[in-house]
Amino acid sequence: MIRLAALLCLGLAASGLQAREFKPFHVLAAEGSFSLMRFEDEPWPMEIGQDLPGDLTLSLEAGAKVSLRALRRVDLAVSGPASLRFFSLETQQGEELLREIVLRLESGELLVDPRFLLARASHITLELPDSSFEVKPGPRFCVSAAKGRKTVFATVAAEGNLIPAQRRDGAFVQAPGFPKGFAWSGPLQSLAKEKVPLLVLGRDFDRERNAWPRAAVLGSELRGVLEPIEGLRLVDGSGSTLLARHLNGAIRSGNDAYIQDFSRKLGARWVM
Repeated sequence: MIRLAALLCLGLAASGLQAREFKPFHVLAAEGSFSLMRFEDEPWPMEIGQDLPGDLTLSLEAGAKVSLRALRRVDLAVSGPASLRFFSLETQQGEELLREIVLRLESGELLVDPRFLLARASHITLELPDSSFEVKPGPRFCVSAAKGRKTVFATVAAEGNLIPAQRRDGAFVQAPGFPKGFAWSGPLQSLAKEKVPLLVLGRDFDRERNAWPRAAVLGSELRGVLEPIEGLRLVDGSGSTLLARHLNGAIRSGNDAYIQDFSRKLGARWVM
């Protein structure tokens, strides 16, 4: 019988939240010309790998792109020209401190990836010039906002194609098409086509014989099945028996934090 480790979400904190200051955003990537302000008048530095507090305004010039992770599980990518404001909210419910954030897209394009919520509540509200809603588990979606016109939506297919969408009864449904003369920017379309990096670990184990088979095949078999799937990119080391053996102790003991940190260093978002 073969035992396979469970799927772990690597959206779990690239670096821990400080006890006193709530920092719900983690910077994944940034390029082009942009600025970050806190409380509207305080310039705030931003570097890849940095954790950011709430109450910020991110402004991007044309061609700029910034990718963030919100509350450890929802990835956001902003394409300029754009203006995005973040607000963090904390409310006490009995002994529990509930933390939520509000994203206010005043203008520009935003790509939201809520796939890794895995049926959890996001605690993220997206505010637009003409509507607002809670981000829920589901496929990736894009938003284009501008003052004076209706917000344009699209869902993202596995291969990265943008499908016209509209909001109905709290969910996305397919729309007949995009507004006449409207087109998504090149940077946002390239972001939509980026694949999710996955690390695959597999070790063969025969429970009846209580032994590891001499010819290990599980890792390579898993790689062969997963590699052709649209939207996935297997990182270096996937299917490697030596790497799976190195991490076997952490897998057996349930040391998810070590596995997540190791996999992140290889560039993975998920590990199987």
